[in-house]
Amino acid sequence: MQKIRNRADGGFTLIELLVVMIIISILMAVAVPVFLGQKQKALATNAKVNVKNIHDTIEACGASLTNGTLQEGAFNCRAITEIQAAEPSLSKLFTGATCESGACVSVTNLTPADPNTYRIIGKTVGAPADVTEFYLDRSQTDVVRTCENSSAANRKVCPTGTF
Repeated sequence: MQKIRNRADGGFTLIELLVVMIIISILMAVAVPVFLGQKQKALATNAKVNVKNIHDTIEACGASLTNGTLQEGAFNCRAITEIQAAEPSLSKLFTGATCESGACVSVTNLTPADPNTYRIIGKTVGAPADVTEFYLDRSQTDVVRTCENSSAANRKVCPTGTF
């Protein structure tokens, strides 16, 4: 004679397993977009820190200027190679014109004729359409930090247009 299984024997019914799977899928649907947003914010923070580090290196090199005149034997940091020589740990940040993924930096307008005017661009690339650029513009009298989002999807990274 075959024994009929009681509820007290243990195990789960198909309905109970389906309910648990539905709850897990709802939690995943909420958690994955939040995680991806945090990854983009982390890349943005990395790009901002890189821009600041390069700015600090250029300014430190500028400390060897006296009345706008470069002192003999000092770095003037007006070329990428000189920035890298002054601070070797920054070498891996410079990618030239392309930035495939992650955070990268480029420096423009570095000229020996005017050591106090330049632009540093930090860029984060999450996906091909998710690009945020951070600009640090140094003029004779001021430093201005601005940022731009390429899409509305990553507005959390640069909500005000400044950083």
